[in-house]
Amino acid sequence: MREAMLLGWTGICFWAVGQVWLAQVVLYPLFQRVGETDYICYHRFYALRASLAMAAPGFACFLFPIPLAVFGPGMPEWMHAANIALGVVGLLVAMAVETPRHAHLEIGGKDTEVIDELICCNWPRTISVTLQGALTVGMLGHVLTID
Repeated sequence: MREAMLLGWTGICFWAVGQVWLAQVVLYPLFQRVGETDYICYHRFYALRASLAMAAPGFACFLFPIPLAVFGPGMPEWMHAANIALGVVGLLVAMAVETPRHAHLEIGGKDTEVIDELICCNWPRTISVTLQGALTVGMLGHVLTID
């Protein structure tokens, strides 16, 4: 059961790694390419579909490290602590930085400064989720090498 939690976490984590990089290098830069007259409609379309594919795995990526630390397989405590800390960074960036900017774009329409801020401010989340992926590889290695 403990190893199954780690495998579940691995799937969630790598889904989130893929989605955060897709957002960072493709989806958010596309916000600049949409015309002003179509922008609010486009952003609402994006937000609805993104929430289906990205929000649930994203929040799981932020929150799942806690039960993994408590109920998952044994490994060095620093791995769990780092995983939780990286999840907190991602959650804080998503809630405190990105959510207000998305709300601004959905209500006010295209704002190139806000889009640039969204792209720039998403880097800490992109890096934190990517580091969670690297850490997860280390966790798997640790669990697989224990006899």
